[in-house]
Amino acid sequence: MSRRNILVLVALIFVLIIVGLAGFLLLKTNTSSSQTSTSLRNANTQTKFQFISQIPEFKLTPNGAQNATLQEVLTKLGLYPFLNLPYIGEPGANGSWDGTQRTVSPTQVDVTIYPMSMLTNNADLQKRGLLTLNGTDGKPMIAYLAGHQSTDGKFSIPIYIEANSYIDFNKKRRVDIKLNQDVLMGFFLNFQVGPYPSGNQFQIFEDKIGGSLPGLLFDVNRN
Repeated sequence: MSRRNILVLVALIFVLIIVGLAGFLLLKTNTSSSQTSTSLRNANTQTKFQFISQIPEFKLTPNGAQNATLQEVLTKLGLYPFLNLPYIGEPGANGSWDGTQRTVSPTQVDVTIYPMSMLTNNADLQKRGLLTLNGTDGKPMIAYLAGHQSTDGKFSIPIYIEANSYIDFNKKRRVDIKLNQDVLMGFFLNFQVGPYPSGNQFQIFEDKIGGSLPGLLFDVNRN
């Protein structure tokens, strides 16, 4: 084989490796992030809601009852129509709230589920913590952080989950239903005036929505 043919062959192999690597990274990106969305009308405006998962174990897909479920739950929580809502803000240095009356009227709400590792390795994020629930191993399983509104009117609610611990903790119940409920818990924790009422916040939330969800916001495909 001539020197020229060898160089052509090497170049071809190099190109195939690059293309294969790019395809792998694209596939990984597509399978590690998923989202579903809906909108609710408020008087003369609409609020868009997006539910996003950055956790490969939880891939979200749309559910036909999404719009009706969201409106019913928000109504039970006293948050519909989605205008001039109380906003708890971030806890102070001592972990409490100053009681300041804040209101928001977001045009879009993004609820994003992140891997717990992104929180445990970020001390600045931890300062925005609202509520954390540990798993059976005594380590944080799900953590809710104070959301924030950007100048364009989008309100972001971050939730951090340790997937394996979460699945194990909820092995006696349907994980898709529990994840839907825990995502909606983020609305309850963010859109109220602090401090929180005494008692188990998860139980208070369940009591407000009538004990169970009327439907699902999204389906969950577990990888």
